[in-house]
This record gives sequence, structure tokens and C-alpha cells, in this order.
Amino acid sequence: DRKGRVTWHLAAEGRHSRTVNGDGFIIFHEKKVAEIGWGVDPSMWNHGFGTEIAHALTAIAIERLKARNVWCKVKAENLASIRVAEKCGMRRDRIVDAGKGPAARSERILIYTLGAQDYFDAPY
Repeated sequence: DRKGRVTWHLAAEGRHSRTVNGDGFIIFHEKKVAEIGWGVDPSMWNHGFGTEIAHALTAIAIERLKARNVWCKVKAENLASIRVAEKCGMRRDRIVDAGKGPAARSERILIYTLGAQDYFDAPY
């Protein structure tokens, strides 16, 4: 039970090194809709840690916190994070333009979503 809480930040540490290799967050913007996000120390890229973190965040949001829908946003050029979202079963929902104001650089942001039913129906 969330008991009114809307934000969680988590640290991901190496099993053997006991050092923080990445982090993640869960934010409920609506009652049953959670945004997740993750980051991995660049020295640990390409070792599957982003996928592990994203899987854990998805599981916590849906199984423990009872989200009916989980989503994330990824910069269009970030192919690694796109792949992580897809490995978690998320599908691209839409594309938004994040550029705002005259000095802002236009960035395409991809929104990926996963419903709880699809999460529970997915093979292990």
C-alpha cells in the first residue's frame, strides 16, 4: 500500500562490489499510473544492468504498488534505453517534441507504456 506516497528513488548496487552502479525512480502521476526511469553508471554500460533495474522498477510498480499502467520516456537517439524498455515488454505509445522556448533544442521523446494485464500475461 502506498499510503499517499507518490515517489520512490532506488539505488542499484553490484552484488559483489557493493557499490552503486545505477539508480531508478517510480513516480505516480495519477492514482494507478506510474512513470519509471533508470540510469546506469557509464562504466557499467552494456552489461544488462539497465534491463535489470527497469525490470525491477516495473515489477515493484505493478506487483507491489498496484499500478495498472507503467510508462517511461526515452530520448529518440538513446537506442540502449529504447531496447531496455522493449525488453521490459513496453511498447512505443507516442512521440512528443520536448523543445520549448526560443533557445531550446528540439528533442524527440518516445513514450513507452506497459499495462498490468500485459505484464502478467508475459512469459517469464
